[in-house]
This record gives sequence, structure tokens and C-alpha cells, in this order.
Amino acid sequence: MTAKEYLQQLTNLHLRIAAIEGVIAEYYEKAQGTAAGCSELPPSVMVTDNRTEDRLIKLAESSEKLQELCDELEVFAYKATIEINRLKNSTYAALLINKYVRNRTWEQVAEDIGLNTDYTKGELHSKALAAFEREVMNTSQNLLAFPC
Repeated sequence: MTAKEYLQQLTNLHLRIAAIEGVIAEYYEKAQGTAAGCSELPPSVMVTDNRTEDRLIKLAESSEKLQELCDELEVFAYKATIEINRLKNSTYAALLINKYVRNRTWEQVAEDIGLNTDYTKGELHSKALAAFEREVMNTSQNLLAFPC
């Protein structure tokens, strides 16, 4: 596994979390829409259907999966931060933490480290990954023990 593949797992977790958050928002809106439609009827003639219940179950299951992914991200981000901080070059460490652990855009990363975006994204990122692979991955026994 390369340094980029290892760190990309953080980005992948951020993407999965964002996707599930979107699904949860949709289930929540649909559940509210169904409930709102039912609540307009007088209580004596309110007809319940399984749609609201099904949506609430899906909402609960998705929320549980979201929590699992958030817990996984927290553990992995902590471990990756410790590993990244083993780099001798502070700029490289800041770049990798901001990009992968904090999931910031290239523009934000460049601003955080005080450099232009093109240089940060292109040349400096490659150098930081190479240093991470050389200084951390090649010397760490447990680094690759965290599969995602």
C-alpha cells in the first residue's frame, strides 16, 4: 500500500459519511412529509400506513451506520495524525493533516500553510507523500494494520 492509498482511506471515509448524511436528510424529509400529510386528517379518521414506519426504520439504520463510520474515522484519523506527525518536515505534516485528516480543499490547505494552491497540490503534495512513505511507512510496523 502506498502513502497515498493509506491516507486516501480517510478521504473515502469522509465521502461515505457525507453520502450517508445526505441519505439521512432525505429519509427525515420523507418521514416528515408523510407524517405531515397524515396529521392533516382528524384523529378519528387518520389512516396510518407503513411508509412512515419504514422510513423511520431506514432513518434509524442509516443513523447507526453513520455513527459506526464516524467512530471508525475518529480512530483512524487519530492514528494517522500521530503517524503524520512523525515527519521531520512540519510543512509536509501540516499539508497531509489538513488534506486527509481534516478533509480540507486544496485551496484551504494552501492557505493554511501559506503557499499557492497549484504548488501545494502539485509539487509539495508529491514531496509530502514521498516523505511520509520513506520516513513513516517504511519504519512503522503497525501503520498498515488499519484496513478500511
